Amino acid sequence: AFSLQSGEVSQPVQGRFGVALVKVGKIEPGVTPTYESVAAQVKKQIATERARAKMTEIQNKMEDERSGGANVVEASQKLGLTPITIEAVDRSGRAECLPPAGRRARGLDVVSQAFNSDVGVDNEPIQFAGGYVWYDVLGITPSRERPLDEVRSQVEAKWREDQISNRLRAKATEMVQKVEQGSSLATEAAAVGSKVETATGFRR
Repeated sequence: AFSLQSGEVSQPVQGRFGVALVKVGKIEPGVTPTYESVAAQVKKQIATERARAKMTEIQNKMEDERSGGANVVEASQKLGLTPITIEAVDRSGRAECLPPAGRRARGLDVVSQAFNSDVGVDNEPIQFAGGYVWYDVLGITPSRERPLDEVRSQVEAKWREDQISNRLRAKATEMVQKVEQGSSLATEAAAVGSKVETATGFRR
């Protein structure tokens, strides 16, 4: 392409998936970028390099503290980091006390790693989002069947959800059957206090 003139068409070019023709449109002369045009990119690159260096420094210091016998909380506090403690969590990730949403990392799976560990084990850090996550298992509560009094509110809430879902499914099936028998969508929607809405522009 760079050997052609503006408006010129190349000879057939054998590509990986077949033959192609290249036609050159407008040719823009090369320019040396100004500092102002690349300043933001340069600053971001420098900041990224400094962040990586800082991360490596923190990683080394954290490993030194851990090798010296400090647990994650002690080592974090000594390095000026803020540890997060989850009082209890089950294997499915349900926790009695979760940290605030702003301090939870989406996509980070510590639970499965923790359930494959044990109390007192010096776990390898988890690499995540360009950094590292260190964790300790502080205690293990044996699994047990919880009495009804302990889970009554959850059971009632789940029962209500199931009842609502079943009734909605039954009502939807009934409405479909009426439409198939000749009723209109507008009539069936009005009967349940809803309205027919139209959506367009769907793509696969």
